[in-house]
Amino acid sequence: MKSTNNSWESAFAGIGLMLSATGVMAAGELVIQGLPGATPAGNPTCFSATGQLGPCAYTSPIENIIWVAKSGGDYTDPVTALTSISDASVNNPYRVMIGPGVYNLSSALVMKEYVYIEGSGRNVTRLTGSFSTPGTWADATLVKGANNSGLKNLTVKNTCASTLCTAIYNVNASPSLNGAKFVASGGTNTIAIHNDNNSSPTLKTVTALGEGNGTSMGMYNWNNCSPTVYRSTIKAEGVGANYGVFNKGGSTTTIHGSIVVGSNNTIVNDGTGGVSSASIFSSQLSGGAVLDQLSGAAPVCAFVIDEDYDPYSGPACP
Repeated sequence: MKSTNNSWESAFAGIGLMLSATGVMAAGELVIQGLPGATPAGNPTCFSATGQLGPCAYTSPIENIIWVAKSGGDYTDPVTALTSISDASVNNPYRVMIGPGVYNLSSALVMKEYVYIEGSGRNVTRLTGSFSTPGTWADATLVKGANNSGLKNLTVKNTCASTLCTAIYNVNASPSLNGAKFVASGGTNTIAIHNDNNSSPTLKTVTALGEGNGTSMGMYNWNNCSPTVYRSTIKAEGVGANYGVFNKGGSTTTIHGSIVVGSNNTIVNDGTGGVSSASIFSSQLSGGAVLDQLSGAAPVCAFVIDEDYDPYSGPACP
């Protein structure tokens, strides 16, 4: 490898070592502190500016990392960890890593732009709480979404005792949701994922479950929302009326390779406040009546099966 620093190369020539352009030694994988790309990933030994060996002092130039854990982390509470971040930006993003355990939240977790939240697995990292109200949806949710943000590999469960109940509420917010599970349980108007006012989140390998005591929905989209769903399961399995995905107010949902379950309707396109629609590809619609348009646009189905694995002949959905 050709060194860009002849003086360093000459200094080490006697011991048969040569520097690479990234600052990593060709032999021994020693790291040269201060050169581009130098990290202690392979070997935590670095040279200082005066040529002394010692521990590496390395800060990631890509993003700041904050650890939340039951013990030994930077914080024990996810809400406190998020609140501590005040300088996140496109050039200074953060990652909040949450360790295994159940974290019972005393207030809603408000996501922030350019902050990515990642659990240790949705079966081992769980955010729980009980936030419900007969008043507004903003006060009846466990997580509030944000643009340019993400939530991954954890479970969010809101157990409610009042009228309104949702696990995540996105208002003019389009977070990336990946490998997460959202559960809203209890309440008489219960929604796992609630999107409002031009929200267009992306869901990948997500499970959304609404299981209330009245009307339950896996996902509700109101006022020009356009979520995109990949390889996910969206369910409504409460004791009352159940709707898998409910589009209203000019909202449009696109679903790929997923399962949508609702005993009353799997997909609802309500024309109130604007024509709503849905496009479903390579998915399963499982429940009672497959579709109730309610003056919405006729959805498009391609390579779709029902709960008995019988195929529908697209492009029109039954």
